[in-house]
Parts: sequence; C-alpha cells; structure tokens
Amino acid sequence: MNIYAKFLLSTLALVLVFTLAAVATTHYFSRMALTHLADTWLEPRLVEAMRVAREQVAVLDNYGLAEIPASITKAKLDARSGMADIEVGHEGYIFAVTADGKVALHPNPDLIGSDVSSKPWFRKLQNGRGRLVYTSAMDSNLARYDFFRPWEWFIIATAPEREIYGRADRIRPYVLGLGAVCTLVLAVVLMFWTRHLTRPLKSLTDGAERIGQGDLALRIPVSTQDEFGQLAEVFNRMTSQLQDSLHTLQRKEQYFRSYCAHFEFQG
Repeated sequence: MNIYAKFLLSTLALVLVFTLAAVATTHYFSRMALTHLADTWLEPRLVEAMRVAREQVAVLDNYGLAEIPASITKAKLDARSGMADIEVGHEGYIFAVTADGKVALHPNPDLIGSDVSSKPWFRKLQNGRGRLVYTSAMDSNLARYDFFRPWEWFIIATAPEREIYGRADRIRPYVLGLGAVCTLVLAVVLMFWTRHLTRPLKSLTDGAERIGQGDLALRIPVSTQDEFGQLAEVFNRMTSQLQDSLHTLQRKEQYFRSYCAHFEFQG
C-alpha cells in the first residue's frame, strides 16, 4: 500500500469517526433539550392538578366537611373530574396513586383501584416530588409528580416519550443522511487534496528512478516551499554534483587514455 492510500484511509477513518460523533452528539443534546422542555411543559399541568385537589380540600374545610367520609369521597370525585379536564398534549394525562400503591385516578376506568406498589417506578415516587421515567403498556413515558398530603396521593402528569421526542426521532434519519453526505463530500475533497499533497512525492520517486537509470541531466521541478520542495532542491543539488563528478571522471579518464596513448606512441 502506497503512502497516498495509507494517508487517505487513515484520514477518512478519522473523518468518519468525527462525523458520527457529531451526529450522535447533536441527537443527544437535542433529546436533552426536549427533556428540559418537557419538564417545563409538564410542570404547569402538575401544578394545575395540585391546585384542583387543594380547592376541593379547601371546600371541605370551609364547610366543616373534612371529617365526613361521604363528603371526602365526593370531593375526590370532583377532583378527578377537574383533573381529567387538564390537557397534557395529545396523548398525555393526569393520574394519581395512593401512598400504598393503589391507582386513585386514571383516564382508563379499568385501572382505577389496581395495585402498582410492585412496579419499579412506584418506589421512585417516595422521593415526594420530581421527574419520573417509566414504562407502561410497552410505552416509555416521562412524568412530573408531587405528593398531595391531605389525601396521600401521588399526583402525576405524564406523556409518552414518542410524543415528547417525536420530532427529534423523526429528524434522526435526516441528521444521519446529512452526516453521510458530509462524509462523502469530505472524502472526495480529501481524495483530491491527498493526491495534490502526494504528487510532489511521486515526482521525487519517478525522478529518483530516472536518476538511478543514469539520467543525471534530470532536474525535478520545485513547485512548493514545504518539505517536499526542500527535498526536491536537495535532489537537484545532489544530481548536479553527481553530474559534475561524472564529467570530472570522464575528463580524467580521457586525459589518462591520451597520456597512455602518447607513451605507447613514444615506445
């Protein structure tokens, strides 16, 4: 493998690695930005859901009904109705889980009362407030949650990641395609640039072969001021010195032959 191929392959490998790294970094930071945006988008919905629950507790307190089970049940039903009206994107929703792991509020009536205490994500709710990433029904979801102490509910505002990251995931093929195009363009540019860089070296190689065949009149043209140009100048000086030395030897040989011929004639 010649130096042109070695240089080109090693450079293309680096270009490919850096292009893939740039694409991956771009996609990663776009998802991070969307995650932060989702947090700021879900948080107001969670705050609104908490407000609905507080309003119902305030009504119970104002009318002295806080200790009456039937009134508390009615307040929870009214809170469920109010939270159900909170829009969380196209596919998101508000739901609530009791402290012992029972679903107290959910858009799907079949899930109300189900036990989720064994779910890995339920244990994370014990932090009291924060962000939650969990899987349900084969979907990955992002959520913000808070603990409503009067009813011992964990109130959760959630949305599927496919809705949050949908745009980032949809542009991934375009980003990858752009990276591939950039890599191809850089590869073509590198091919021509590498050939341009190694052309003086090929001239030096061809010149050395011709000089080795006895063409001491050859002079390698110097077109650059870099190391290749300096090497070509050294080659040219060396060839000139070899040519001068050869001419000197030829003159001495001619003189010696004429001297010997003179003595032979004298004899």
